[in-house]
Amino acid sequence: MTPLRKTALVAGVFYVLSFVSIPTLGLYAGVRDASYVVGPGSGTGVIWGAVLEMIVALAGIGTAVVLYPVVKRQNAARASWKRPPSSPAS
Repeated sequence: MTPLRKTALVAGVFYVLSFVSIPTLGLYAGVRDASYVVGPGSGTGVIWGAVLEMIVALAGIGTAVVLYPVVKRQNAARASWKRPPSSPAS
């Protein structure tokens, strides 16, 4: 397996992992209830939702870090946060 193919595979895994956030909509349903804070109830769904959100955040960061060398090879100016130096005004 070539290095570029390995990079694509890892980036794809991170990208697919970012779809873990889909169930969080259902898990946060209890929070939207007006009596959540003052009433008795389990916070398990909210805790699981928060854990899934952290996984999504780390997957997004992982995707960016893994794809950086590929983007840098294609166009170094777009891969960098720095702007290219502008020409002096005439």
